[in-house]
Amino acid sequence: MIPLLTSEQMRQLDANAIQTIGIPGVVLMENAALSVLNIIDERFGEVDLLTAAIFCGPGNNGGDGFALARLLHLRGADVDVFVLSDPAKLKGDALPTTNSSSPSASRSCASPRRLRIWISTSTIC
Repeated sequence: MIPLLTSEQMRQLDANAIQTIGIPGVVLMENAALSVLNIIDERFGEVDLLTAAIFCGPGNNGGDGFALARLLHLRGADVDVFVLSDPAKLKGDALPTTNSSSPSASRSCASPRRLRIWISTSTIC
């Protein structure tokens, strides 16, 4: 796999979209999650039959993961989210998506499937 952009280039594009164009960071995260959900739906179909494991770090990519977890859960998938950092280190726009992915936020969902969030108690790398 050849990366199309470096992480620094992606950060610059995000910053430009947020600061110059005025797109909120949480909207970028939601759009990223929706794009991944569409690819999952195209490749696997029947999302409600899937089981997913999503690994999230403390930054905005982790926020993308939390948003995807919420969307998969709302579509009926079984989802486990593994937080690979101290929750106190969650930052930026990842925080709102983390809060909306929490089990308490998902209780109102009609899905009989589960959304579980696992917090790492040790350093992974």
